[in-house]
Amino acid sequence: MVKEYPDGPYAMIARQRLINARELQVQNTFPINQEKIQALIADYNALLNEVGRRPETVEVLQHMAGLYAFYLDDKSKAITLLQESIAMPRADPGMVAESKLTLGDIYLLKGEPWESTLLYSQVEKSHKETTLGHEAKLRNARLNYYKGDFELAQAHLDILKLATSREIANDAMELSLLITDNTGLDTSTVAMEEYAAIDLLIFQNKQQEALASLDNMLQEYPGHSLTDEIYFQKAKIYERIGDFTNAVESLQKITANPQYDILSDDALYRMAYILEENLGEKDKAQQLYNELLVKHQGSIYAADARKRFRKLRGDKLN
Repeated sequence: MVKEYPDGPYAMIARQRLINARELQVQNTFPINQEKIQALIADYNALLNEVGRRPETVEVLQHMAGLYAFYLDDKSKAITLLQESIAMPRADPGMVAESKLTLGDIYLLKGEPWESTLLYSQVEKSHKETTLGHEAKLRNARLNYYKGDFELAQAHLDILKLATSREIANDAMELSLLITDNTGLDTSTVAMEEYAAIDLLIFQNKQQEALASLDNMLQEYPGHSLTDEIYFQKAKIYERIGDFTNAVESLQKITANPQYDILSDDALYRMAYILEENLGEKDKAQQLYNELLVKHQGSIYAADARKRFRKLRGDKLN
């Protein structure tokens, strides 16, 4: 469409969506390629220079800010871009609210949670009973979780379990279960508080510090109910930094222990995916996809695992 109608009414949005698609691909290919992040920013800048800074380009500013903050560690540049998008005359209120949520995330990166909760709460208030308002409440709940205020986090999450967006409701349910499973009446919350603080380190891209803290927890709390979560977090960090062998080893700790039934299908799927996509061990991956289909027929990963298994087996797929 961009090539066929370069001056058409939808050309700008089409170009933006093309860059968005590339951005998504780069963000989900580990380890993250910094040169590709820089190339995305250059493309967004070229688009802005061509069409100008106007209400329709607020989303472009948002995407650029996210890249600067989360991948290039330039939080000041990101904040400037988001403040510009929030102050943009005649900008769509929804886009302004999304910019506030991203700005709140960046203040959390900076270690200024009071600024984050202020922005999240503004969006909660201005977009009540909407998906954006629910997303703001979820971020406030997660912020309270990071701080170890599990009671207040649960109060938010109980409301969000009934959210109209299935994705938000599922995220709320997942975090709620994590808290309730590890802060029961007869369980000290100390370990959960340490784990939540490590979750914040991961959000802040402090991967090595998080890994060291997770290893300390394994030694400090042997056999704790959080053990499977700790190994899963370690695997995600190893995958993110491109250490796929250690990622698989961490996931094997979960699949080899029948006590870790809750995360076993997650671990099986992730291990198979890494073996297939990153380590090139197709036969092992095929075996694990099959194991997931046999042991966890109701898993949310079953449909994709079946598709990948059939492809590796050589079936002709429509």
